[in-house]
Amino acid sequence: MISRICWALSLWLSQALEPSERDAAIGDLVECGESGTTALQAVLGLTLRRQAAAWEDWRMWLLFAMVLLPLSFSLSLLSQGAAQESAVYTWMYANNWDWTLAKSSGFWYVFADAATRLFLSLLAIASWSWSTGFVLGTLRRHTLQPSRTLMFLLLALFQLGNLPQRFALFVMYRYGPRNLPALPDANAQ
Repeated sequence: MISRICWALSLWLSQALEPSERDAAIGDLVECGESGTTALQAVLGLTLRRQAAAWEDWRMWLLFAMVLLPLSFSLSLLSQGAAQESAVYTWMYANNWDWTLAKSSGFWYVFADAATRLFLSLLAIASWSWSTGFVLGTLRRHTLQPSRTLMFLLLALFQLGNLPQRFALFVMYRYGPRNLPALPDANAQ
């Protein structure tokens, strides 16, 4: 069972290689009768070496700093904001639903506003995603796969680490207004 899973992972990882190189590598492993774990190690090593070879070019580092990092950061921040806003309104409507609300014009006004903002957020995410894919699609063949892989890893890292929101809070704290007078406490006695 483990050997079959490792072989499936090996075949999936080999998709990152050039077709001729992939056929040669997988063919050699099959002819030698290697186990799944050995095949996975071999394909993973070869794939990592090929991906790392693209980073020897200074243009890949420039692409990373000027295109991939800002685009993935912006896309992550935009999607986190949309997810939070949609979660709040979904919870509000799902957990506090009362049929008498449907008779109120104020309810429909707020509902339409929330739905419009959610639609615009999702449209912005779709536009940013398409634009990012278009930019990545214009890259040359040998930089395309490492760029895709890095974009995926950056998006995953930003989502898991919540880095965009922390950075935005840091910027607001660092460059925000200083020494504002404290507001009086309305609950003080």
